[in-house]
Amino acid sequence: MNQRASGCHVIFTGKLLDGVNPAQAARDFAAVFKVPPEKAAQLILDGREKILKKDVEPANAERYRTVLLEMGIEVRITSNDSNETGVAYHSNFDEKCPKCGAEQVQNGVCQGCGILIAQYRAMHPQHDNTPPQLSLPTPPTLSLTKPSSRSDLPNDANELRTTPQPLPFQFGWQWLIIAWQRFRIAPWTWIGAILLMLTLTVAISLVPVIGGLVNWLLAPVFMGGLMVGAQDQYNGQQFKLNHLFTGFNYHSGRLMLIGVFYLLGAIIIAVVAGMLMALNVSSGDMTALQQNPELVIQTLWPALALALILFAGLHMAYWFAPALVTLNDMSPLTAMKLSFRACLKNWLPYTVFVAVSIAFAIGLIAVFSVLIGIIVAVLQFVGLDVNSVVVMMLLTSVMMIPLLIILTALLAILIISAHVAYRSIFYSSQQ
Repeated sequence: MNQRASGCHVIFTGKLLDGVNPAQAARDFAAVFKVPPEKAAQLILDGREKILKKDVEPANAERYRTVLLEMGIEVRITSNDSNETGVAYHSNFDEKCPKCGAEQVQNGVCQGCGILIAQYRAMHPQHDNTPPQLSLPTPPTLSLTKPSSRSDLPNDANELRTTPQPLPFQFGWQWLIIAWQRFRIAPWTWIGAILLMLTLTVAISLVPVIGGLVNWLLAPVFMGGLMVGAQDQYNGQQFKLNHLFTGFNYHSGRLMLIGVFYLLGAIIIAVVAGMLMALNVSSGDMTALQQNPELVIQTLWPALALALILFAGLHMAYWFAPALVTLNDMSPLTAMKLSFRACLKNWLPYTVFVAVSIAFAIGLIAVFSVLIGIIVAVLQFVGLDVNSVVVMMLLTSVMMIPLLIILTALLAILIISAHVAYRSIFYSSQQ
């Protein structure tokens, strides 16, 4: 008992010192304690109390506190014999799966056997004896030297899997959750980059004849640059606006070829679907089709369903291709084939991801539509003319600008999630 009473707990209060940049604090934490950058960011941004180290000698506990305070991370130390209560231990860092013992646990999901940790522990309470903690190595004895370049950060020792690993369906929404956590580190920079990309796309599309073709070619280049930015952010670097153009420095010709292959695929699908539609219509009763709109839908449905399936396959071939070209130096065709195999092997989480993304976007637009209706009704109730140009401009600025920002943020999260899914499928552990 006396030996236990001499130990101390080092607890992160969930707060940072005044004026400390959360992203910088997360990068420093990851570099010093050799924690994956994304886990460090999750710890810092979560805002809840967590136990970082338990049962350490008082002298070592003070060393932890000194190092963490230099990072701007607020901590406190409690002893085993104290009567303090109310500390919420929410961390799942370095948690082992209670079923198979695997250490690859991310956001409550075991990557070894695919179980939900919380659900399993609820059914087997004997496996939930101790609060999880973040196991940190012994802190340095000298004052903290903050990393000044990428070489100071932990290197990613994992190698790309040429055979993509299958993941449980839960990863479909886990990709979005992790992408949201990354987006929160630099939200306005991500929004600015996406808005800039959309602005350039619209401007280029206005060029007669070649505008649309140029956009097909440049879209993978922009995506490749954003994948480099997401990778840099994963490695603890800052995501910057100029990451949007980094793809021009990373095999831009190969990335443009991805756009060419995607365009050719889309044309082939459109031609096949169009021929099938024409065949179905020509084989039917034209008079009946003109008089019965439902019959038209029934006639065209097989071609539309085929086109939807083929376009889904084309997107599967495209999804990871920019990342594989820019980050793994692959040829366009090899990258698209590997991307298709990865999505096909993970068709369940891929389907969940697409379904959740579409549902969220539709729900968001529906909410704003309802709000616009409410505002119009209120304006009519107070006697304002909703057909007035001034009123319509005011209504547009009040509703459409926030909607544009939110939809841009959603697009940024979807782009980040492509990198998250790429990491989880092609590497040995979710990073």
